[in-house]
Amino acid sequence: MKSYSVFVYVALLEVLIIVSLTSGRDLSHSFSELGHVRGNGRNANQFVPRPPSGHNAPVVSVQLDLAQKKRYTSNKHTVYVMKGVSVGGDFEVYAHSVDGSRLKIENKVKDNTSIDVTTNAIKVLVYFWNLEPTKPVMLQVFDDRGSYFLSLNKTLKGENHWSKDFVAFRHSTVGNELFERLDHRVCAQFKAAPVDITKTSRYLACGSSEVQVSSTPLKGDKYYKVSHVFPDGLKPSRISHNGLPTSIPFPKDVRAVYAYFPKEGMAKLTFSPLLVEVDDGKSHSWYEVADDKKTWKKKVVSESQLEQVLDSMYLKHHGAVIFDISLEPEKFVPTAMTDPATAGRFNGVTKKSKDNPNVAGITLTPKVGDHFRVSGYKNRQYTRVKGVMTQGAASIQTGLPIGALKSFTMYNCSGEAKACYIESTVQSETGWYHKIPTSHVWKKIELDIGNPDNILECRLMIPISLGGCGKPCPTVDISRTAPYSFDKAKVDVQKAESPDIFHTYVHTMKGVKSDGLTYKGNYLSLKGTKSFLPLVNASNVHVTVYFWKRNLAKPLLIEVSSGGSDKVWYENAGSDGNTVWNKITQPDLLNKLDHLNCLLNKAYVVDVLNTAKYLSNCNHIDVERKEDPYNHTSGYIRYTHTLGNAPFTVSKVTIKGTTQKGMDESMLDSVSKISVFYPRSSADHVLIYVEISKGNSSQGKWFRKETGIKSEL
Repeated sequence: MKSYSVFVYVALLEVLIIVSLTSGRDLSHSFSELGHVRGNGRNANQFVPRPPSGHNAPVVSVQLDLAQKKRYTSNKHTVYVMKGVSVGGDFEVYAHSVDGSRLKIENKVKDNTSIDVTTNAIKVLVYFWNLEPTKPVMLQVFDDRGSYFLSLNKTLKGENHWSKDFVAFRHSTVGNELFERLDHRVCAQFKAAPVDITKTSRYLACGSSEVQVSSTPLKGDKYYKVSHVFPDGLKPSRISHNGLPTSIPFPKDVRAVYAYFPKEGMAKLTFSPLLVEVDDGKSHSWYEVADDKKTWKKKVVSESQLEQVLDSMYLKHHGAVIFDISLEPEKFVPTAMTDPATAGRFNGVTKKSKDNPNVAGITLTPKVGDHFRVSGYKNRQYTRVKGVMTQGAASIQTGLPIGALKSFTMYNCSGEAKACYIESTVQSETGWYHKIPTSHVWKKIELDIGNPDNILECRLMIPISLGGCGKPCPTVDISRTAPYSFDKAKVDVQKAESPDIFHTYVHTMKGVKSDGLTYKGNYLSLKGTKSFLPLVNASNVHVTVYFWKRNLAKPLLIEVSSGGSDKVWYENAGSDGNTVWNKITQPDLLNKLDHLNCLLNKAYVVDVLNTAKYLSNCNHIDVERKEDPYNHTSGYIRYTHTLGNAPFTVSKVTIKGTTQKGMDESMLDSVSKISVFYPRSSADHVLIYVEISKGNSSQGKWFRKETGIKSEL
């Protein structure tokens, strides 16, 4: 197990602090000399140079050879090079010192760089990045006052020079600061930066460079594979965990690093990945996090076993279980309370239906804490064999939320799981789910039915019936244009007097309470909410539904009343399934229908009295005047009505708002243009020519208004 430790080197008043990542080691031996031992025996102790003995210790002048990793001679003095403990597994450190002496470090370094002259140093530490082991990235000089860092920079003359590094870092602990400094120097010298495996969205690295993070859901959407893409000119240097080191080896030719998270971990900044995969181009290596969240150990993983391994990691580190949603028949006990993997974890409260005796529910909450974690769901089958109830195979269920849950209420119908209410720590996942019949897939119900503590019996049957058991309470289905029934409840549908080009159908339900409005069985809701539209809950319900007569698949307007004078109006908000509506005040009926027809059916009113561009409910119609003869119409002025350059649907032709009758409606569905010919003489008739688009060709038809209208222009 890794932990942060401190190596303290005391010689009289001098204190040497070296940060290392060790566990339970004797830190006085953190540095050792390579290739040299004291004495002649194989088991002789390694030589450790003595620290200078106080202020009177001799001062020797040396020229540093920073690339050396063994002892060397400088100005007839032996400079001992002691290897230190690897810093985070990604950096090596070597200590340069002279036995019993202080150092006067000369300006010139043997690698043709220069360094700030130091006259009273105790020791110099040289740090190397493992992927560039011959090029020092940072120096640390120790003297009587402590230590300071030096970094390699360019002088005004373009020469490489080691000078004091005054860059400040945000972390307060010495360990974090050391890693930040090393990363900073690797960035400056080699244009490389750490891969932070805790990140699930893009982040900055090496200054202002942006690392792109992409995520791919695995099958079932339980887990995500997260990859990091470095920009051109920047390469990865090591694998970090929120900036701190990991024990995951980083190969020189790494091609990709992937981190695997549970779904809930994608939204949490402090969530550790369950697995890390490293691709070096030759093989894939996998690592799992240990209990201390810092140490990582290699693990053998195959692609076929990946989900099972992630399940086990999720259980091990976060207590996430495969939750059994089945109910033991007759005993009325959730299998989750008896399953060895989850037994003893839950409290259970029974919720039996009053009106539906074959429907039963139980709410499970954690015994300890305010939530429990789920990595998946299963449903066990029970069968009776010779009078004995036995457990059968368990099938995996999909579509239910994964992660931290506050409660789980399961509803069974005749012993089979059909619906459930889940209270999740993720608000958007809280709600009702129903099982899709003859499958192992579950689907969320977007309407606000209510929670298990205050749900109405009618509402309870909605998810149960969607799961394939029982029937919901009666509703008014606005898609119907003929009478229909729900068990004992009958709904009468009559066609009523209709305004202009629209059809009206009145639904009447008597003697039973309606639970709401539906379209082909799907409940209607208010736009922007999950509220039902509406909860009528009255014994005598009248619902009037308005359609454009040329499209009975798109209801435009609803008027709801329950026997009194109060009426409530709703307009179709334009959803694909006609299930989302807006509440409105009592409208100017015909104008509202024309406007909705324009919005929803893209059908436009053409008023032939207009001689300039005009607004047709929801769009502008262009009008062009032509005085040249057209098809032997020299006695007329032509005005052409178009909608851009595309064919359009005409709902009706009007004059001053009055619908003109007698025109063939089949000619009005794909109109290229409508040409209106006004007579130069008031005695002549108005002519209308409708041109229809037919692929690359067109055809037209003439209509004539018998009464002249020139005086109305």
